[in-house]
Amino acid sequence: PVYDHGFAPNRAFTSVYGGRAVPYFTNSRGFRDFEIREVARKAPGKRLLLSGDSFTEGIYYPYAETFAGRIQRALGASGIDVLNAAVTSYAPSVYYAKIKHLLEVEPLSFDAVAVFIDIGDIQDESRCYRDVGASGTLDTCSPARRIEKRIKEWLKDNSVVYRLYRVLKDSRDEVRRREG
Repeated sequence: PVYDHGFAPNRAFTSVYGGRAVPYFTNSRGFRDFEIREVARKAPGKRLLLSGDSFTEGIYYPYAETFAGRIQRALGASGIDVLNAAVTSYAPSVYYAKIKHLLEVEPLSFDAVAVFIDIGDIQDESRCYRDVGASGTLDTCSPARRIEKRIKEWLKDNSVVYRLYRVLKDSRDEVRRREG
């Protein structure tokens, strides 16, 4: 309810993308990782939190091949703990809600955050998320509503019948406004 969706902690599973089996591991915080491991609230040294969507999660690749995994391995060799809090279909309001939750509710300590924003965030933000209100929870649309919105977007872009419907509806609405 706070940030819509995420990974369950301490899991090992295989996800299939485009016919390719990709191994997944989540740590005790529910973040994608190299292996199942315990993540303490406070790191013994410096800690970097990564946030983003599917690109940062690295959905098509084993974690070691993702840029987040490479950052984690390189900085880990220097004693810096790196946590990847990214999940597919996240958008800026989710980044904010999750980071706020991690700081204020968990609480999880980290020294820096790197947020990786991409072009798909604009669409995800406009379709499915609303700003975090005073309640501290994210107002989201249901999975069924997301599917409905995706179908409408596809029809809008690919269907002559849908375009005709929109032209007729817009014309009718304009006539009603004039008669108003």
